[in-house]
Amino acid sequence: MSEHACSRRRFLQESGSWLTGGSLAGVLSWRGLLEERAVAQAGSGRPAYLLAAEERFTGRCMEVARPEFSMPGRWPGRVIEVHHPGSIRNGRAQLEPVRQMVARGMQMLTGADHAADAWKTLFQKGDRVAIKVNPVGLTDGNKRGAITHFELLVAIIDGLKSAGLTEKDIVLYERYADQFRDAGYEKFLQRQYPAITWYASHIRYHNQQTDLEGRDPDSKTGKRPDPDPRVLGYHPEVFRRLPYAMPKGGPEDRPSENSHLSRIITDDIVNKVIVATVLKDHRSSGVTMSLKDMSHGFVNNVARSHMGPSAPSPELDNTCGTFIPEMVSLEPLRKKVVLLIMDGLVGCYEGGPGTWNATWDVWERKSLFFATDPVALDHVGWHILDQYRVSRGWPPVADMGTEKNDPRRAEQFRRRQPEHVRLAGEKGLGIFEPTRIEYRRIQLP
Repeated sequence: MSEHACSRRRFLQESGSWLTGGSLAGVLSWRGLLEERAVAQAGSGRPAYLLAAEERFTGRCMEVARPEFSMPGRWPGRVIEVHHPGSIRNGRAQLEPVRQMVARGMQMLTGADHAADAWKTLFQKGDRVAIKVNPVGLTDGNKRGAITHFELLVAIIDGLKSAGLTEKDIVLYERYADQFRDAGYEKFLQRQYPAITWYASHIRYHNQQTDLEGRDPDSKTGKRPDPDPRVLGYHPEVFRRLPYAMPKGGPEDRPSENSHLSRIITDDIVNKVIVATVLKDHRSSGVTMSLKDMSHGFVNNVARSHMGPSAPSPELDNTCGTFIPEMVSLEPLRKKVVLLIMDGLVGCYEGGPGTWNATWDVWERKSLFFATDPVALDHVGWHILDQYRVSRGWPPVADMGTEKNDPRRAEQFRRRQPEHVRLAGEKGLGIFEPTRIEYRRIQLP
């Protein structure tokens, strides 16, 4: 039996037990999170979100020399933050400081003496590597954006080349081809790296996102867009089934309970993936960092995870809490993602993921974060967002959507759902407990 066929059978078997109690799992996890916060408050006299990261995350990483999966990888629980005050100047990222940050971050993550050796611990000559970028949060001309910076991509490409890869061994990837182009990544490659190709899974955003070629028909005309050579589509046999679907909105809509994995992962296109995520808050999932970048960046039919008022029942208006860890645990994806680098040069602390939200706002954190463990990385990022939100007069992300009498907390969804980070830890995707997370902050220059 093929791996794909085996995966399909296992996915269908597992999804029932996980989601039959999906709502209960979310409630239990949420209750545990509140209890954990209370313990931290009782022990220190301060709420957990006010603790300095060095106080909250006190663990020591135990390296796993030969991990079964690339996530959480060789360094479960380890998160390295590298800060450089000169990385942003006059609102623009500076290439040389970013290069220094990436070099030091990779050394501290891997324990290597030299940056090139650090890259060689994860990548070797003959690898073919995809870099997943995040263009959501592009500036609208009035509001400042927060996306994967071009300068960070330059530094990552330099690092891969130092490990023996050529530009032809490197691929850039984003879910939607139109967003990739709109953010300027295609022109960036044409200008600086013509030998590097790029791919997407879908031609453009569509509310249903069920066409496996990534060419959902127009809801008004019923016509499918022309094929795009950069659009790979999704594998028909590698998917996760969850028992809910988007409501049918038009004659051409095809509601589905499946989310299929992109061919960038399932096919023999790349053997390793770097997720270059962004430090951001999110109006439904609470935070959108590495876990959500993977769950919503590598599968189709994702809008059903946050339907809002269009949901057929209130229980389904926001299911990011369970959707995200289910998708990230798809085995082909879990095996190929070997490195996570979070762009915190400019972070979004409110109104994410995009500038279309009225409360969108950003700040210059001037940091990059490095990990192989997405749960630990996102927990650290979530904590940092909460700290900054409170300093700006906002409640922590977990408290949003809970108070309808407070216009700053009342939102489209009943609550934001950062519990996906804890649930991902429970599924073995990484370390969630603060006392087991090793967080180190490096100051440059």
